[in-house]
Amino acid sequence: MGKSYKQTSELNLEGRFLGFGIPGGTNLKYFRLATAEGERFIKLDMPKKQRAILETQLRPGDWVRAIGEKQLNLKTGLWKLKAYHILPALNSVSFEPAPIASPVSGCDHFRDCAIAETCVSSPPPIATLEPILPEKKKATILICQKSDCRKKGGAAVCKALEEQLRQKGLEDNVTIKGTGCMSRCKAGPNVVVMPDKARYTNIQPEEIPKLIANHF
Repeated sequence: MGKSYKQTSELNLEGRFLGFGIPGGTNLKYFRLATAEGERFIKLDMPKKQRAILETQLRPGDWVRAIGEKQLNLKTGLWKLKAYHILPALNSVSFEPAPIASPVSGCDHFRDCAIAETCVSSPPPIATLEPILPEKKKATILICQKSDCRKKGGAAVCKALEEQLRQKGLEDNVTIKGTGCMSRCKAGPNVVVMPDKARYTNIQPEEIPKLIANHF
């Protein structure tokens, strides 16, 4: 195996957020951070949706901490910085940002390297992670639309569901969806509430308010 010329270690860097992008471009996969040692260009190694949320939350001047990975090229002495998480810097220490360094001689790829200096040697404790929660799935109420269930009052149940959701202001949060046979024809009307997977049989219109209250 060939000799590796790269050395990887943990990135834990604090500073003032300056903005997204790289010199001469608008690549939002990178952001600029003013630190005690100078300006750093850090790649955001996270899902596109999470980056989009950061764009709405971060403002120039915000104190943040970048948690991720830094990789040193032993041949060129240049660092590549990647952030997996951007946290608020709760224990910030005031500093005067160092002057922005010039590009390293022979390096034309700011997007692939940071200024060739080490990061903060003794960073303060990592702030508590504030995770970005996945978007909650829209609830769905499944109601059988086959003839046996409809004859037993399925249409009235569907109408009661629509009316109750409208009264509670839930029509934009809950979808009513008709389905094929649920294989419980003798126990109709049949209703299933998703994502709870709660099944109701022999459901009657007067029971709908309680059903809605239980789940929403």
